[in-house]
Amino acid sequence: MLKLVATLLFCCLALPVAAHEFHFCEDSQTVRDTLEGKWKESVAGMGLSDHTKGVVEVFVSSIGSYTLVMVYPDGRTCVIDSGMFWEYWRKDTVVEESP
Repeated sequence: MLKLVATLLFCCLALPVAAHEFHFCEDSQTVRDTLEGKWKESVAGMGLSDHTKGVVEVFVSSIGSYTLVMVYPDGRTCVIDSGMFWEYWRKDTVVEESP
């Protein structure tokens, strides 16, 4: 499941982020406090980035807003994208990789 999330994030975000250079970076606690306090979002999932070796976190609210955050190995924490209409998929709809 984490591999699927990481793949989707890479495919959907790598080009737009590079093209628009959209990054808002702060220390991890400031980003977390803002997302949890102001936007009422909490961590819904995470995965390890093959490209940066950082951790991608997905914050989601009960009304469907979401924010994607990259925590880089050097400690920088950057908002890489955000949006609305986040949906959770049932596990049985995800295609598992064969060994």
